Amino acid sequence: MQSGLRGRAIAAAAVFGAALVGAGSASANIVYTVDQAIGVGSVTGTLETDGLIGTLGTGDFVHWNLLLTGGGGVTYNLVDGDSSVLVSGSDLSATATDIVFNFSGDASSYFLVQHTLFSGMNYWCNAAALGTCYQGKSDVPGSIFDASAQVEPAVGLQVIASTVPEPATWALMLLGFAGMGFAAIRRVKAVPARAI
Repeated sequence: MQSGLRGRAIAAAAVFGAALVGAGSASANIVYTVDQAIGVGSVTGTLETDGLIGTLGTGDFVHWNLLLTGGGGVTYNLVDGDSSVLVSGSDLSATATDIVFNFSGDASSYFLVQHTLFSGMNYWCNAAALGTCYQGKSDVPGSIFDASAQVEPAVGLQVIASTVPEPATWALMLLGFAGMGFAAIRRVKAVPARAI
């Protein structure tokens, strides 16, 4: 009888956990966190895509909020509605957990987020070759021609953004750990003590 009760409790926990995960994944969009150090600067914030897994294009980005911090502490905030995303080539791709750029890819490939496109100011760029941007990673909160600009060469496939587990996922994991702890305690109590 006790094992039947335990089985029903585990089944109920699984149904509850599935409901939590289902509630968190109702939207197809995926939010990725950016935390990229470039020289003495950084790019931090979020990129939200339409949920496409595979090669990303300009239209796959639906929201972004990125804080550029460059040399001398100069900052600039890039947000959707006030800036643009531009993807060229096929070297930017997404999985369910990461956005990856191939810095050794096609020479025409780049991923650019900028306040006013091609102005030389206020942008974050990941580029496979010198062209629209410098090759590698560029963090330019001011102008490319001042000390705030940070540029760092890069090669190969590199993760430029990753997902953070949603609250429902954390809740499910905590529920699972609590269930395992409960089962372990019940198992210890069920073992009879040996006589010495």
